[in-house]
Amino acid sequence: MNKIYHIAIEQSMAEDFTSAFVFASDIVEKILGKHVYPDAVSRVHKKLKDNLKEFNDAFELIVNDDMRYSLITHIKKTRMTFTQQTQLNSIDEVIEKTVKVDPKELLARIFACFDNDKREISFYTGLSVDMIAASKYIDTMDLSSESKNLLLRTIIDTDGYSKKILDICYAAKRLVEEIYSENSQYIKTAFKVFEDEDRVRSALLQANLIAENEDLTIIPSFINYNIVHAQTCNNQCRVILSPDFENVIKNMMKMKMKVSIDSVGKLFSDETRCRIIDILKERECYLAQLSQELSIPSNTLHYHIQLLNDDGILISRNAGRRYYYRLNSEYFEAMKDLADKYIVEINENMEAQNQK
Repeated sequence: MNKIYHIAIEQSMAEDFTSAFVFASDIVEKILGKHVYPDAVSRVHKKLKDNLKEFNDAFELIVNDDMRYSLITHIKKTRMTFTQQTQLNSIDEVIEKTVKVDPKELLARIFACFDNDKREISFYTGLSVDMIAASKYIDTMDLSSESKNLLLRTIIDTDGYSKKILDICYAAKRLVEEIYSENSQYIKTAFKVFEDEDRVRSALLQANLIAENEDLTIIPSFINYNIVHAQTCNNQCRVILSPDFENVIKNMMKMKMKVSIDSVGKLFSDETRCRIIDILKERECYLAQLSQELSIPSNTLHYHIQLLNDDGILISRNAGRRYYYRLNSEYFEAMKDLADKYIVEINENMEAQNQK
């Protein structure tokens, strides 16, 4: 059976809509660092900031340091199955399925996002109708004071915030449609790179983002020029890629392979991280499995997983609503190379001293 390779241009605008909130804020530099973008993309990011950043105070809630991503992106990825996500072909469908819901349901989803989905959605639904319980729970959450105040303001005026979020969504929709219209020729030219299936598959395989024989659906992204995101379910892989995907992948791999005595020492000096590595040496796991096996709260475990993932020790894959983690063999190859380098230097120094 032939492998499927499909370029889903019709979903590009819907995906870029979810990125618009992030790139309208300064948080993107905190997450990704400063990048050099093509002039056309830089102008788009400036337009997003100019038009959305001060739109109303709901924007503070949508993009926040403790959220790390926009509310809509986060809800779409955590509250929807792989199949449901793949069926969102337009901005209107994204709005309809994620934020155009009962205000109490939206507040429950906001709670879940800020709380890293530590509990079932039914728990947050209960909080959203009980202001006293919600206020007490917010006080226990591992959030900045700014984020706690935002959540408190939201529960005090749930209906008002629900309307404000819808307003900003429709403003973002108009803006993204305008951006695509103004840059149609540039986008058409930039997206041509995805027509070379061998080139795309080769880059993704090199980064261990896909399996050899997976069916691929490629969703090009214009606004998020740093994106390389793969999500697999039932041997079907949905990949969001920027036209600059090859450089993004190269930079990802360089970042993951920064191995030094100092970084290795810091990472392996913690007993919890060593226990995580011992478990993942045998099999891949998702967060709840590791939390149960190690008897560690999910939020504490998430901190250690993030450190290991950021340094390239782990590779993650998204399957439905779960992220599975496994060890990255390339990191340990880099550790071996570092050790070999030290062995050579030690032997050379010892030989030099013996000759004196």
